[in-house]
Amino acid sequence: MITALDLFCGPGGMSEGLRMAGIATVCAIDYDKDACATFALNHREARVLCADVLSIDPADLPDTDLIVGGPPCVNFSTSKGSRANVLDGLRLVQWFLRVVAIKKPRFWIMENVPRVANHLPDQIPLEWIGIDQHGFLDVSTRAHFNSADYGVAQTRNRYLIGCFPLPLQTHNGAKDGLSLFDQPNALPWRSLGDVLDAFPRPHSEHSNAVIIDPIYGFPLPASKLTDHFMDTVLTEEEVMSIRNVKTEHPYMGRMSFPDELDRPARTIVATQLGRETLVLEAGEGRYRRATIRECASIQGFPITYQFTGNSIGSRYRQAGDAVPPPLSFAIAKRITKRTNPALRPKVDLLSSPLKSSFKRKRVIENPRRKFTGMVPGKEVRGSRVELDNLDFSRSHSTDSDISREPSLKIWNARLHLGEGKGKARSIKIPFDEALQNVSASFNTFDDRFAEQWREFFKDLLDHLPREVDPERVQNVWARYEASHDSPENLVTVLRNLVNKHFPAMKFANQKMRFQLSGLDGEGTMLRVRLVAGAVATSAFVDHLYMSEHVQKRLADLCDSGKRIPMQRRALSGSRLRIDAQ
Repeated sequence: MITALDLFCGPGGMSEGLRMAGIATVCAIDYDKDACATFALNHREARVLCADVLSIDPADLPDTDLIVGGPPCVNFSTSKGSRANVLDGLRLVQWFLRVVAIKKPRFWIMENVPRVANHLPDQIPLEWIGIDQHGFLDVSTRAHFNSADYGVAQTRNRYLIGCFPLPLQTHNGAKDGLSLFDQPNALPWRSLGDVLDAFPRPHSEHSNAVIIDPIYGFPLPASKLTDHFMDTVLTEEEVMSIRNVKTEHPYMGRMSFPDELDRPARTIVATQLGRETLVLEAGEGRYRRATIRECASIQGFPITYQFTGNSIGSRYRQAGDAVPPPLSFAIAKRITKRTNPALRPKVDLLSSPLKSSFKRKRVIENPRRKFTGMVPGKEVRGSRVELDNLDFSRSHSTDSDISREPSLKIWNARLHLGEGKGKARSIKIPFDEALQNVSASFNTFDDRFAEQWREFFKDLLDHLPREVDPERVQNVWARYEASHDSPENLVTVLRNLVNKHFPAMKFANQKMRFQLSGLDGEGTMLRVRLVAGAVATSAFVDHLYMSEHVQKRLADLCDSGKRIPMQRRALSGSRLRIDAQ
């Protein structure tokens, strides 16, 4: 029998694929205690070591035909951006490669995110991985893989290097013909809906129904289905927050809300209740996240695979961090020549129930909770208008009673210009200055365009909240309340006003000059929609602190246009242009 050593084993996704192909994992190592317990529960023939791998001498590990492993990818993940500590990640990669060089298995596979390729040399010197010898580690295979091409119901992209045969693609989502690894009889990609349709509603009562595994096709009584019957419905505040970070992120692009069911899911992640959360319709206008079991099936685990750990977060993390078993099976069956997977149709030992309720714990209050929200939303890279409380959130005070700091302005409107270190600028937008940019330009606007601004001012004046103050808005946000006074809701109101009066279809490319005291020279050419966002956001902020002044200024501009002589003007595709009279 072919044997394997699984380093950074996690809950056992890689080894589960090997098992299905007839390869026995004899030893597995990971630092996470819950992941080790899950591995031991499902792979009872293996010796499982829960330890820091850097404390282990490779010579003490068993000799096997195959070494597999995925050094933690968080240090290379694009989601971490500049916060990732690449050096820490490389130490673990180098240790894995050192084990391979010392143990000299027939096959080896290292799995990671695609970004790791940017940090690996084309040839891997033995000295680079801590071996005092000249020469290089033999790496015969380097390839990127989309897990959806191997029957996984998610487009999880991974980079594999090592000495192993390339797997044959079993599924195909391309519309323009077959890719390099495609087979003529490849099946269509599995969709998120294909997996979800196999399960009963998570908030339903346990029944006598039989569940058919959506990946492997074997039956299981619902009474033996673990990690599924749980409360996953999102609160109104969570829905609003997740919707905004998905659809209006300042630089990472838009995502669907809720997630689309007719295609593979995006990458299942280890953490929940953020931008990457899978959001599903729960009926009656509500939304929910996927259950632990649904996440595991989307990853390609059989429904009989048991997860352990006393917290919901731990089990979600294990499911999200794992290697999809169908991907490792596709490689392993090229080694063993096995055609069909050895199924796991029965549950030998159910995982222990969680000690606490499946209802997740709510954060009661976070007085310094940060907020940023774009108005009108994602427009173009390098410029945006935001409402934020960052000055307040970053202050050094720890007093939870924010009313004791009247000198500290909680909310601000800001214009962000440029990207990257040394190029990005952040400028606070005073309402009077933002308004002056528009009112001073009335004589250069087309009559209809000037009237459009007046209608915008009237609508803005009508929608400014009459009985709210900065502390109230911050307290609602700090207490995770779903309220009309939540900054998420208030930003949505402002965003809707801009979209109503200056729709993107008509004004996406129209620009006008915008001048602030924080901008050098004559200011900058800014999209009309962003100017409207700057006026709306700064009006809201100043309204919180000096309501009468803002209302008077807007009311004056809403007054009859006869006081301002109008001239015929035209709006070009890129900026306001004054036509010859």
